[in-house]
Amino acid sequence: MRAHRLLRKLATTRHDEAGAAMAEYALVAVGIAVVVALAAAAFGGRVAAMFATF
Repeated sequence: MRAHRLLRKLATTRHDEAGAAMAEYALVAVGIAVVVALAAAAFGGRVAAMFATF
């Protein structure tokens, strides 16, 4: 019986870590999106003007 409880606990822990990893990836994706949005806001006008002259 103890082995069964230990295996169940290990399986639960593995799923908890997968959820934590997913949350970390989501935070990284949000961070990248914020950087891209800030770069577009900062350089968008210059890039548009550069392509308008061609």
